[in-house]
Amino acid sequence: MKNTYNINPSSIKLNNSKKAKKLYRKNLIKKFFRILFCAFIGVSTVILVFYIFHMFDSKFLIGNTFYYSESITLGALVSTLGSSLISITSIWNEQCSKNVDLNIKTLQEDQLERDRKWNRWPFTDRVSKHKLTKDEYEYYIYKNPSIKFNVLKKEIFIPISIKDFNELNIMQTYFILSFKRNEYRKLLAFQPTSDYLKDILIWDCMKDVYKHIFLYKCCKIISLMGWSIVISSIIFSFFYPQLIGYLDSIILTVSTIWS
Repeated sequence: MKNTYNINPSSIKLNNSKKAKKLYRKNLIKKFFRILFCAFIGVSTVILVFYIFHMFDSKFLIGNTFYYSESITLGALVSTLGSSLISITSIWNEQCSKNVDLNIKTLQEDQLERDRKWNRWPFTDRVSKHKLTKDEYEYYIYKNPSIKFNVLKKEIFIPISIKDFNELNIMQTYFILSFKRNEYRKLLAFQPTSDYLKDILIWDCMKDVYKHIFLYKCCKIISLMGWSIVISSIIFSFFYPQLIGYLDSIILTVSTIWS
C-alpha cells in the first residue's frame, strides 16, 4: 500500500546562504505591507467616522458655539457600533482559534505523529538575523511541520501557533486545498492506499484549519475597524471644532499651492 502523502517534521536551522538573506528581506517586506495594510484600514475608518460627524455637525456646531451634549450623544452612538464589532469578532476569533487547535490536536494524536508533539518557541521568527561581528551575520530559518500530498507541488505547512497565522500563506493555501480536493479524491480512487477515509480526512482537516485561520484574520480586520471607530468617535466628540479648523487650514494651504 502506498501513501498519498508524506509528513515532514518541524525544524530550525542555521543557514547563511544567499537564499536565506533573500528570504529574510522578503519576510521584512511582508511585515511592512502588513503594517501598511493595518494603517490603511485604521485611517480609512477614521475618515469614515469624521464624515459621519461632518454630516451632522449642524446639530452641535452652530456658528462658533460647540454643543458638547449633542456631540457626545452622536459619539456614543457611533462608538456603540464599534464596540459591537469588537465584541462579535472577539467571540468569532475565540471560536476560530479553538477550531484550529482542535483540528491540529486531532490530526496529530489520531492520524499522524502520536509520539511527537508539535511545538514552536514563541520567540522564534520565521527567519531571524543575528549579528556576529561588524559585517557578519547569521540567519536561522524556522520551518513548520508539513504534509506533502502527491497531487500538490508544494508542502502544506501545519500551523501550530498564533504567529503562524500571520506568517503562512493562508489564502493561497486554502484555495489550493479547495480546488485540488476532487483531484485528490480521484487519485485515492484509482490508487490503493492504506486507508482511503483517513487520507481524505487529513486533507479536509487541513482545509478546515486554513478556512478558520482565514476567518480569524478577517475578524481581526473587522476588530481593528471597531477599535478605530471607538477611539476616533471619542476624539471627535470632544475635539471636533479644533480638528475641523485644522483640516480647513490644510485644505486651504493645499489649494493655494496648487492654484
